[in-house]
Amino acid sequence: MLTISSRLRTAALATIVRSQPLRLLSAAAPAVDNILTLEERQTSDTEQPSSSYTLTMSSPPANTFTEAFLLQFIDAMHQLRERRHVRSLVIKSSLPTIFSSGFDLNTLCRPASRNQLKDFLKLFREAFYSLYTAPFYTVAQIAGHAPAGGCALALACDYRVALDSDKIKIGLTPTKVGITPPEWLIRLAESRFSSPHACERAVLPAQLHTPRQALALGLVDILAKDSDALDQAAGRQLSRVHATDPRAINSVRSLLSRPVLGAMSDETDLDQFVDSVLRPECQQLLAGALQRMA
Repeated sequence: MLTISSRLRTAALATIVRSQPLRLLSAAAPAVDNILTLEERQTSDTEQPSSSYTLTMSSPPANTFTEAFLLQFIDAMHQLRERRHVRSLVIKSSLPTIFSSGFDLNTLCRPASRNQLKDFLKLFREAFYSLYTAPFYTVAQIAGHAPAGGCALALACDYRVALDSDKIKIGLTPTKVGITPPEWLIRLAESRFSSPHACERAVLPAQLHTPRQALALGLVDILAKDSDALDQAAGRQLSRVHATDPRAINSVRSLLSRPVLGAMSDETDLDQFVDSVLRPECQQLLAGALQRMA
């Protein structure tokens, strides 16, 4: 089991959530620091109406993976695991034009030390581990841009529903800023793309795709014409899943996830990820990207 550095977790949580864990929230309650909101989701499963939840990301301007975001995400996943009858989770964004942009580049650019960067990337890995190994079915509901880590977050889910709009761009783009992604992320991408060759053609040049292109590549599973249809598409998939024995689903997921989890447990892979970000060429590209964003 991957764990967060106790020093990092204790210090960060004390600052971020003022010693208060993320609560399972009612539909009307705000999330701690307004980064994440976790709500019960209405489903057609009348026997267990609370078996599905929605996790809404609400961290303007782009739901970036800051330390605060990742810690709250991990806590939300932990608390869902503690509830026995959770069957599914939908992850979505409250921001109108973006799902998530992924990493906060300020955290990656010129970190104070190698250990600080490694702690942060461990936190990133922990968040993805908590999602990828969740004992319930997960759906990414994409109604806005999902580049880089945002695309990776969607890929870590079991199913991806996207809004059919040419204004939306989706894709794994770490090489654009000189980052060599960790092996586990490459294995995850290979398991989702329509073929290893399609994965290679998309990831190496750091291309972004429209939802229709993403559908052809296997990056998303289904398109929806508007926000209502998007929610309905997610709901239909959840209904199919809820009608299936959860033990059988989790057994199959466990078998399919072995290559990704094997790479995730490799500390050498983590060190290589850190080294990639710290390369002078990568740091120069990150600094340039931050300048363009300013």
